[in-house]
Amino acid sequence: MTVTAPPLAGVIRTALRDPAFDVLAPALAAKTGLDLTAPSCARPFVVTGMADASDAPVLVVTATTREAQDLAAELRDVYGDSVTLLPSWETLPHERLSPGVDTVGARLQVLHRLAHPEDSRMGPPLRVVVTTVR
Repeated sequence: MTVTAPPLAGVIRTALRDPAFDVLAPALAAKTGLDLTAPSCARPFVVTGMADASDAPVLVVTATTREAQDLAAELRDVYGDSVTLLPSWETLPHERLSPGVDTVGARLQVLHRLAHPEDSRMGPPLRVVVTTVR
């Protein structure tokens, strides 16, 4: 059985050789957070550069659920199942509503995968976790 690379992996890594992405190197070397203001089309490139330079999973926080879903889908074309979406709670702390069972289950699954990357039953170790600020 032949394992093929995800569709965009080579394209994005080739594009990251462009000198325009050299500004990422100092932020990546400092191993601190990176506040990025860029067009949404640049996000997969930047996140891939960060994930490739890091030996730990990269957490990406977006403004909206739609942005998080779109970015996670784009990054799956680079890393496959090593990318996941951490869903928001769907409720605010002051509301008297509980989040849905599926939301709680999905969040716990992501946390389990982060805590136990060697557990192959859950999939490959995570490289990127995408979530929303909410």
